[in-house]
Amino acid sequence: MIRNIFLLGLILCCNQITAQELNKDWPVLKSYNGIYLTEVAMPLGGIGTGGVSIGGRGDLRDWELMNRGAIGWLPAFKLVQPTIANGPFFAIYYKAQGGEASIRVLEGPVPIKEYYGDWGADALNGGFPRFEETAFAAAYPLAQVTFSHKQVPLNIRLEAFNPLIAGDENKSGIPVAVLRYVITNISDKPIETSLCGMIPNFIGVDGWSGKPIENKNEFRKTGSIRGIYMYTTRKDTDDINWGTMALTTLSDENVTYRTSWAKLGWNWTFREFWDDFIADGELTDHPNDEASFGKPANDHDVVIPIQKEGITGTYGRSQIYPGPVACSDYPPKHYEV
Repeated sequence: MIRNIFLLGLILCCNQITAQELNKDWPVLKSYNGIYLTEVAMPLGGIGTGGVSIGGRGDLRDWELMNRGAIGWLPAFKLVQPTIANGPFFAIYYKAQGGEASIRVLEGPVPIKEYYGDWGADALNGGFPRFEETAFAAAYPLAQVTFSHKQVPLNIRLEAFNPLIAGDENKSGIPVAVLRYVITNISDKPIETSLCGMIPNFIGVDGWSGKPIENKNEFRKTGSIRGIYMYTTRKDTDDINWGTMALTTLSDENVTYRTSWAKLGWNWTFREFWDDFIADGELTDHPNDEASFGKPANDHDVVIPIQKEGITGTYGRSQIYPGPVACSDYPPKHYEV
């Protein structure tokens, strides 16, 4: 089964991606692998609306949703100092018929430079198993990342994009990034899978200043879209970092979610999530046990037969934040895009 769960540079290189098949309907101008993956990234998000970049390892980086440039910034928080920082990720649960369940973060290996720290590796979401290799191919605004691991009997491809229609500034300015994971069973047994994504509700922080205050997460369904709506109950709507976000999916059945994580000491919050997810590929909500900034989640099921390709669903990250502030504007004006 496939379960969709949300919790919600330029480098001169021309290596070819051959390990896994790419989407033939998407053009590719450049492809990257090896040492280049830690540097290459493609921005996602509507024109003039802020955005986030998809990195060569399949990671989400450079979160610039608000009104300041913040290259390199990640909305990551340490629930307990000075332990590992928890931040945005997607992960996959998979279980072959008659086998044991496993979980891996949908990212390539942690860069060696992040191995070191006085409390162990200081990498974001450190300690989670990842994939051995990724490869990155792109022609803006379309990026593809493939994931491979000798112990994972699946071919996985991420297709990431944002709307871009020449001459149509309105549709090209929709504040959304779309992630679509395509999974193919390459084993001789049916495999149950579940896809999970997490984005902290970091409203109030722009990578330079601010902090989350009175942030809330709420599961909503509207038409064919469902997901986690993130907002703040603060009344200061003139604050430059005030706004709303959402992590959504088009999956329409068997969806589970959590609007926050269990409040536990010594970073057992992360372990509790792991134990919950690996038990059955579903999530348990903790609506009355909210962590300091809240971590949203969701879930849906389909079967992937042998040698069949299945699309887990399409995920969207969207936001509405105030527009840029001119030097003469105070208090700032807010523009919905």
